Order: sequence, then structure tokens, then C-alpha cells
Amino acid sequence: MTHIERDIMSANVNNERDNGFRFSHIGLCVSDMERAVAFYRDGLGFTEGIALPLNDEHRDLVGVDDGVELRGRAQYVRLDGLLLELIEMESPESVPASAHAVRPMHHRGMTHLSLHVDDIDSAIETLTTHGGTYLEQTRLDLEWPETSGVCLFCLDPDGNRVELMHFTNKVDFG
Repeated sequence: MTHIERDIMSANVNNERDNGFRFSHIGLCVSDMERAVAFYRDGLGFTEGIALPLNDEHRDLVGVDDGVELRGRAQYVRLDGLLLELIEMESPESVPASAHAVRPMHHRGMTHLSLHVDDIDSAIETLTTHGGTYLEQTRLDLEWPETSGVCLFCLDPDGNRVELMHFTNKVDFG
């Protein structure tokens, strides 16, 4: 097994059911790799993993038509058990997913990345310092019988939603 395969496979988590499927990673196309890595590494605390070039060898894998040169790169970043593949395309050039300033969550596809944080206000400050945008109108203060907390959304530098959650007691959504 190569170091690349080992790094990707190490993101797998124990699956209570042995059905042959295990989580590997989530891919996210970005417009500027350095800016995205800085946001996820410095803003959210991800650590950098392997970096891979993308070229014509990957044409069918990424769905690029024949005759169009494929040039780009991928950078893996990890937080806890989550492996995120940041993908920057030089050719063909990446395009925004939507004309909306903020992609509505009722549109099909990945809607958001969600993280628990220790201090919600500090997390907002850190993310905005690293190129993120705090969506103030999304802040929701929660009072449940077993806990209280805050949920809100920020955007990464490319407009992808990142949910920040803070609860006074641990909440298990699984």
C-alpha cells in the first residue's frame, strides 16, 4: 500500500454494520487553493495531508470532455475522522455552483459541513479572519430539555456553508 492509499484509507471509521462500505472523504472544488487551505487549516483547525496533481490521466474520473486539457490539483485536509479533498481546477476553469450569493439548502447536493466548537464567538472571529463570512441572520439559539446551544452558518471563501454548533451538554445526532 502506498503512502497515498494509506492516508486516504486512514480516514475510514469503524462501521457497526459490515456491509462493505466505509467513509473515505468528501471532495470540494475551490477557486483558490492557498486561500482554501488557509481557511480550513488556520480557521477550522484541519491538518494538511497529501497533495496530488490532476491531469489528463484523470479525465474520465472527473468527467472532463475529450479535447479539453485537464490541469489542476487536490489537497487533502483532515479534522478528526473527516477527510476533505480540496480540488482546484486550472483547466477547465472551475465555475461557481450557483448564481446565488448563498446557495439555498433546498438545492440538491452537499448543503453544508458542520462542526462542534468550544466557543462560538471565538470561532466566528477566527473564520472571518481567515476569509470566511458570518451569516448573522442564521444564528439560532436553542433551548432543549437536555441542553441549550447555538447553531449558525458561516461561508468559506468560495461560498460553501460551514455550520458551527455549540451546546452546553454533548448532543449525539447519530
